[in-house]
Amino acid sequence: MKTQFKVGDAVVHMSHGMGKIIDDISMGILGEKQKSFLVLEIQDGDDAKRVFVPTESAGAWLRKPIQKSELKKIYSVLSQKGEPDIETWNRRFRSYMEKMSTGKTESVAEVLRDLNAIKKESHLSFGERKLFDQALQMLCAELSISEGVSIEAVEEKIANALSGEK
Repeated sequence: MKTQFKVGDAVVHMSHGMGKIIDDISMGILGEKQKSFLVLEIQDGDDAKRVFVPTESAGAWLRKPIQKSELKKIYSVLSQKGEPDIETWNRRFRSYMEKMSTGKTESVAEVLRDLNAIKKESHLSFGERKLFDQALQMLCAELSISEGVSIEAVEEKIANALSGEK
């Protein structure tokens, strides 16, 4: 089956974030006929994990990183005033998880912005703090690929956008 992705491509997995396709393999699972899978390597802190995505449904799980022309929009979302949600933390958390699971860069930026606003007003729950860190890591990884700069440079730009600086 023909796919829009190939070995060596940088891709965004909707659940796991930024990764690189390192292989295209075929294997049988539980006695079924051979199926084709794209093998992704995804950095998770200091560790790397491998994720297998069925080639036939790769388009549902993977997308290309955003284009350089879309970066301004993402930084604009980050620099907007976040709205600290008045709902209970567990409802907020569920809502943020739904946004994160879309894998859309703009949605991840909105989650980061809103969690940052809550963080300024009070404190984040343990789950929200982990989500904040996950959103920041996902954004940094993708934006550094799109901009062609280091993750550290992107972290600084995101921090400036969240604080209202240019």
